[in-house]
Amino acid sequence: MSEKNSEVSNVDADSNLSAKVINLVTPNESISINDQAEIFKFVSADTGDVNNFVINDLSSEVNLDEALEKFDLSDLLQVENSGSNDPLSSYLKVSSDGSDTKISVDANSNGQTDSEITLKGVDLMGLYGSEDIIKSLFDQTTTKDF
Repeated sequence: MSEKNSEVSNVDADSNLSAKVINLVTPNESISINDQAEIFKFVSADTGDVNNFVINDLSSEVNLDEALEKFDLSDLLQVENSGSNDPLSSYLKVSSDGSDTKISVDANSNGQTDSEITLKGVDLMGLYGSEDIIKSLFDQTTTKDF
C-alpha cells in the first residue's frame, strides 16, 4: 500500500496547534505550493530509487525566502547535527537550467543522489547562489523539531 501526500497538524503538549504540516511522500507527483501550509516535509519513500519531487507554483510566492523556510528536508538527510565536520555541500547540490532549480540530495554523503527536488519556474541560482540556498535549507532543516 503506497502512502499519499497528507496534511498533518502538529499539536504541542498543551493541545495547542503549533504548525500545519504537509508531508510530501509521493515522489514523481507534481505538488503545488500554496500558503495553506506552514511546513512542507519531504519524506523519503525508501524504495531504492531516487525520490523525485516536482514543486509547481513556487514563483507565486511573494517572498522566496519564506517559501524556502517552509521546506523540511530532515527525513531526506542522514546528517548528524553534532560533531559532523562534513561540509553541507557534500549532502546538497543546487543547479539551474535558467528556468528551473534542481536540488539534489545525497542522504549520507556517499556520492549518490537519493532525492531530487525540482522547483519549476524558479531560478534560485540566479537570485541567491548555491551556497546561500544550501545554508538556508540546512538551517531550516536542522531546526525543525519533529
